[in-house]
Amino acid sequence: MKTRLIVIMAFCAISSSSIGQNFGFARVFDANGTKIAKGRVISVTESVLQLAKNNQMIDVPVSDIGTIKTKRSEYHNIAIGAGFGALTGAFLGIASADEDAFLGYNEIEGALGGAILGAPIGAAVGGLTGLFKGSRTFDIGGDGAKMKAFETYLLSVNK
Repeated sequence: MKTRLIVIMAFCAISSSSIGQNFGFARVFDANGTKIAKGRVISVTESVLQLAKNNQMIDVPVSDIGTIKTKRSEYHNIAIGAGFGALTGAFLGIASADEDAFLGYNEIEGALGGAILGAPIGAAVGGLTGLFKGSRTFDIGGDGAKMKAFETYLLSVNK
């Protein structure tokens, strides 16, 4: 079990830095507010925003960009929190299972009960962390000069 955990951790560490510079995650919207791209920001110029998603490069012309939002959405934090809460609750339910105790339960019942109780608690914690993550919105409107300001922001944040 420990060997599997070490292999998974090593894989995550290697795969997270497989493509160039990483300025953080961004969501790109057109002038109508429709999301047109998302991924890790690799490079910014006055004419193109380059993102990486699933180890593939995405070039978004500045003329197509209405706004850019940094970091992931709040719903992402809620979903991740719910997943971790359910997983933690399930492990605690399995670890505390005792069929011989008063109101005892087996491992499967403990895992199910722990997951059901842990998911909303984790979602609530994820929602709270979403309030404090400091996401920013940049109104680009297809303007290369505003992209330069976005690039300056990225460079100042990722020193």
